Amino acid sequence: TMKELTSLPGVGTKSAAFLMMTCWEQVEALKVDVHIHRVCNRLGWVSTTNEEKTRLELESWLPRSHWGVDGLKRFVGFGQEICTAQKPKCGDCAAKERCPSATLP
Repeated sequence: TMKELTSLPGVGTKSAAFLMMTCWEQVEALKVDVHIHRVCNRLGWVSTTNEEKTRLELESWLPRSHWGVDGLKRFVGFGQEICTAQKPKCGDCAAKERCPSATLP
């Protein structure tokens, strides 16, 4: 279970969620990394200060059907390539017209 996995030294919620999904095909929690945290905050979906708070807030309203392996996976690459921490490429973003954080010339 998630509780058992997170009781192990060095295993946090993100790792436990990943293990539950990949090893036992059970979706118990969202797997939120720094990229998902940043993108969701920039889009205004959450207003949080860390990945765990982002996970909890997203889980409160995001349908469980979007929690799985493919759920937010696309946001990782998007956060690495377009919505980067330093100098985001807002001009190349498909959501630039609707993004409250977009910085357009």
